Amino acid sequence: MLPFFAIARHAGIHWLDVAGWLDNPTAVSFLNDFRVVMPYVAFAAVAILFWRIWRSESVPMPLISLLILFTNGVWWFTMTPSQAFVWATIFHGIQFLTIIIIFHVKDQMNQPTNRHGVTYHTLWFYGASFLLGYGLFRWFPYAYIFAGFTPTASVMYTVAIISIHHFIVDAFIWRLKKSDANRGIVDSTSSTPA
Repeated sequence: MLPFFAIARHAGIHWLDVAGWLDNPTAVSFLNDFRVVMPYVAFAAVAILFWRIWRSESVPMPLISLLILFTNGVWWFTMTPSQAFVWATIFHGIQFLTIIIIFHVKDQMNQPTNRHGVTYHTLWFYGASFLLGYGLFRWFPYAYIFAGFTPTASVMYTVAIISIHHFIVDAFIWRLKKSDANRGIVDSTSSTPA
């Protein structure tokens, strides 16, 4: 969250400044100076977090978590807020599809009737995901249009429905009970030594 305090004016912390205090010349001067040192503070904070977890927990922080924090910092400190949102969205999608494919392939390979290898299941999953994504974003908004909504509202409702589904799937992945079958996948990937 540290980039939230250092990104460009009219974004980040400025969204919370309804009284206009941050437009004061002293505040503007402080924030301009703060933006210069904030990347160093943020990246140092990531390194300290990694080190503290490594020393205090029984397993080190997964390297992928460190990479995510680092890349988020790069986007927020080197790009405009709009560009950072776009790249964060793209890479979150890639991360999500990578995690989901681990679950899917593991489930398919454990099926007693399985006759295919990892490559088949991976290509089948990504092919089906591409077709489903195309259908959802290209054709599903027409259902709302036919129901009387404007094209813009139709796209927004479609994105909202997909986001709700995303939160449900996230809840399945990250909030597994110890007794869930897929718990082993999460445990084995998060406990891999760095």
